[in-house]
Amino acid sequence: MLEIPFKNLTYFENEFKNALKEIQSSNTTLETQADIKNTLNSVFIQGSTFELIQKGVKPKIFAQFQQKQVDQIIYKRFLNLQQPYELNSDLIYYGQYYNEKAHGFGKLVSKKSSILFEGHFVFGQIHGYGRLILSRGDIFEGKWFFNKILYGTYYNEFLKPIISIKEHYLDFPQVRTQQNYNGNLINNRREGFGRYQWDDGTYYIGDFVDNEMSGFGKMIYKDGRKYFGYWKNSQMDGYGQFEWPNGQTYIGSYSKDKKNGFGMMILNGRVQIRKFENGKLISKNKVNDNSY
Repeated sequence: MLEIPFKNLTYFENEFKNALKEIQSSNTTLETQADIKNTLNSVFIQGSTFELIQKGVKPKIFAQFQQKQVDQIIYKRFLNLQQPYELNSDLIYYGQYYNEKAHGFGKLVSKKSSILFEGHFVFGQIHGYGRLILSRGDIFEGKWFFNKILYGTYYNEFLKPIISIKEHYLDFPQVRTQQNYNGNLINNRREGFGRYQWDDGTYYIGDFVDNEMSGFGKMIYKDGRKYFGYWKNSQMDGYGQFEWPNGQTYIGSYSKDKKNGFGMMILNGRVQIRKFENGKLISKNKVNDNSY
């Protein structure tokens, strides 16, 4: 069984195009930026299950992926598939994996519609740079963070850029203000996208629900530590990336502010995949080092 983000690429293409139409027809005011981004990201589907093909036929490559400047430490080859994976008679995946999840570089193809996604995966989700080539030749190329689109550009079949999606978490606008807070307010409570700063200089930029940090955002701590990822009830919850001032990085899963599930620890070019349970280390596996 192999886990990858999409269950049905044809359904995804239709939803993706509808979301892009909504973006193109909307007046992208400062207060609606986060809502528009969430509309586009809501069409991503997680948790597909694939069966191994007994045939050794490689899938047809419909386009050549131009790899961007991606951290080679993270995305260097882990394990190489000798055979493709297939679901029923349509979807086929060929690429790298770890622990039965797409992990590394891979291609996902719909044989019926010729839709192709190619790019980087981490623990069964799109993470890093990727390119989605739709059935008529339209292309969306951009960067993902665990299935969430950070930024990218949509091109028509003639490679003319139609829509550009910017990373609004890097440059926050002044929308509405409250003590220590700039952002969306409903009934004088933080709701939607905003920025909150504590008196010691620590600040958070991202999504709020009922005054709590919930959704997607980043926290910059006063001592230089950084967290970029998902939150729930003001706690790190879901996939995220945590960085320390010494260069050590953790990329993986959290639950209630504690590492939980699989993650990658990266330091000085060395990568270890570790499994945690309620913040405690269960197992670890050295994947590669910087000897390339």
